[in-house]
Amino acid sequence: MYGNAVIDGVLWVDDTALHDFERALEIAEASGDDNVFGSVATSFGSSLTIRGSAWDRERRLAMLAQVRDMRLNPRFPQSELPTLNLFLAYERAADGDPGAALPQMRKSVDDLFNNGQYLYAIGCTARLVETLLSRAAEEDLAEAEAAVERLAAIPGDGWVARDIMVLRLRTLLAKVRGDEARYRELLNRYRAQAMSLGFEGHIQWAESMP
Repeated sequence: MYGNAVIDGVLWVDDTALHDFERALEIAEASGDDNVFGSVATSFGSSLTIRGSAWDRERRLAMLAQVRDMRLNPRFPQSELPTLNLFLAYERAADGDPGAALPQMRKSVDDLFNNGQYLYAIGCTARLVETLLSRAAEEDLAEAEAAVERLAAIPGDGWVARDIMVLRLRTLLAKVRGDEARYRELLNRYRAQAMSLGFEGHIQWAESMP
């Protein structure tokens, strides 16, 4: 669940967390249990993507691709495939090809919602919206807004991780749309909520917004 907490913005991958991941991956590899290795590698690879350092890009791509290939084998659980495919596509978009990446990202998010995997859907919807906003055509903004509203409509109360991610994405949308007054209002609320909750990832993201 650590990887989930990172992609949802609850935790951040600092140097201590990287060291812990490295150790966990060594133990998982030594265990010979492919399911254990796959779970740790998925969390590690997706967390490295969120951290976004250029120096480890090739490693995280290889890690995610390796686990995806394992999960394509029917004898392994298929539940992580949508997330794996989304993060590989997200990396492709970040490399300058969002148009080619978006169909897979849309499909992955749809799969997560259809499967009821809402915890995964929070962070994955955020990556989809970020990619749409990087293009910022009017149809992209409309699609991004619809994606945020679908996230906001996840059934059930008490979804703190959902609610703060929705607030973050609405803040980003206001910024890209050039609505300065709404952007400032939402940004102040977002920063205050991130600090109040102590969500490390959201604190980092809020502080990086101008």
